[in-house]
Amino acid sequence: MKKTNLFLFYILLGLSLLSFGTSAPSRNVNHQKDMSHFRLEENFFHLFNPKTYENTTLATEWENKAKQRMEKLISHQKKIDNDFEKKINPEISKNIFEHNSKTPFAVSSTATHKNKHETFTFPTSSSHSHLLSHQQVTPGIKLYTYIDRRKKLLELMKVGDKALFFASPITYSSGDTKHEYTPQADLWYFTGIESPNVIVLIEKLSEKNENKFSIYMPHREHQGLDSETMSTEFARSYYSAHEAYTCDMVEVDCSALLAYLDPVTYYGIPSMGGGTVYTIPSANPTLFDKVKAKVKSTFDFSLEKFSHQLRVYKSEEEIELLKKVWEITMEAHEWAMRLTQPNAHEAYIRAVTSFVLESHYSSHAYPPIVASGAHGRTLHYSVDNDILRDGELILMDVGGRRFGYCGDVSRTWPVNCKFTPDQKELYNLLIKAQNVVYLTASEWTKRSVTTRELISASSKFLCDNLKKLGVPADKCSAVTRHSASHPIGVDVHDASVLPEIVIREGFAFTIEPGIYFSDDSWVPKRFRQMALRIEDDCIATTRESKKQNVICPTAKYARSIKAIESICGSALMPE
Repeated sequence: MKKTNLFLFYILLGLSLLSFGTSAPSRNVNHQKDMSHFRLEENFFHLFNPKTYENTTLATEWENKAKQRMEKLISHQKKIDNDFEKKINPEISKNIFEHNSKTPFAVSSTATHKNKHETFTFPTSSSHSHLLSHQQVTPGIKLYTYIDRRKKLLELMKVGDKALFFASPITYSSGDTKHEYTPQADLWYFTGIESPNVIVLIEKLSEKNENKFSIYMPHREHQGLDSETMSTEFARSYYSAHEAYTCDMVEVDCSALLAYLDPVTYYGIPSMGGGTVYTIPSANPTLFDKVKAKVKSTFDFSLEKFSHQLRVYKSEEEIELLKKVWEITMEAHEWAMRLTQPNAHEAYIRAVTSFVLESHYSSHAYPPIVASGAHGRTLHYSVDNDILRDGELILMDVGGRRFGYCGDVSRTWPVNCKFTPDQKELYNLLIKAQNVVYLTASEWTKRSVTTRELISASSKFLCDNLKKLGVPADKCSAVTRHSASHPIGVDVHDASVLPEIVIREGFAFTIEPGIYFSDDSWVPKRFRQMALRIEDDCIATTRESKKQNVICPTAKYARSIKAIESICGSALMPE
């Protein structure tokens, strides 16, 4: 045992030297020469008892080999750091960040870069105090929330397991025209990082959920116009990371990461073993494939089975963010109704929603659907290039994304702002179907209720009533077409890998029954080519009301026939 402990000590000593040697290019070179900073990570100390070390032939041999490898690596890395120091010359103040024993990673509200506030393509408390408080990493979410999320993730893993996250890449529609960037949901949920082409590694070090959280970022000169120029010092302090490194993400020349994943191949040091590397390769397939090609590690692609278990139930912070983006989403819907009239264009209605969302720091959570007439039968219709015709319906499905959280709302209303009797009949049927789902969900405090039960309740109600309206029983699924509920949160269809979810405190979900009639002969003539959907966003919670255990904030806005007819066309100028 003594030889083993000594052997492992020198392995960790070598990895510690490696971590220091491959740190940020902006680190002061003279500071690197201070060997007192070459130390073990504090998280490793509890694994070893120094009294067990003794000078053996085996230990001395490995010590010499490790020193030789580390000296070569550090010398090489210093040259790289010096080259980048000359190129980017960040001139970052040594006293940028505030540190104290209670909040060791708190970022100073007066952090400066060249005597100005550091500003990035994402908001920070120092650059956007109108959006974030001093303790928040992202709007509405505090640093301690992200730390707690990582601890809860580790509770689902074994000691030695690692979670490897890849940020989404920047994508282009053509040439140098970029698509709007959306952070990878799981990486953002556990860290708050909104930058592209970043890699994050979180390792569970003990049963007490002690962990090592490392960030690997593209070199600052490679971030260019597509991203922020964030220093490693800032990344460590702002996100409460143990280490942050810059790497060549084009060729994945990132020794700090690769050697940590595969020390055998890179430095001839045996792997510590015993852990699984969980990841989500689909987040950034190109970057993952390059990493995989350079290491012999075995990857487990089921990281989402852990992350989605945590994401599905929302905290109070998250509920407030959801309620706000839902409020903005409904404002967009109501303005669309106010500006509706025959012979207007679908594109005009879509533009109205974009204006409302973007004026509230929001974007579209998904391609907006503004489908008039028979186009409503196409579930993801996004062309929006037709004319609104008198007598037809508009089915609009629009949701905002704001500060990491999504809305997903659908409304259906007449182009001429007056429902016909047949349209009213179908619309009221959907209102009743929503109520059935709502009442089923509301039983969660009395018994176990699952999402599958919500979907079944809607399907049974609609099929029973459509049969009364003349729809053949075997055609019900062709009319209803989709599930009447799904989770919502960081993604529009949140926690998508979970096949069935038990409704509990903080579960956010939609209620969205729909009816879609074709022009087939079996369809009653009065309903042919009609398409209607009503969708509202809800949360299972007992915190908001003593009388309700499910709240649907979006249902308070224009939803009833009376409310829609009163608001529809109300903002148009009189002729």
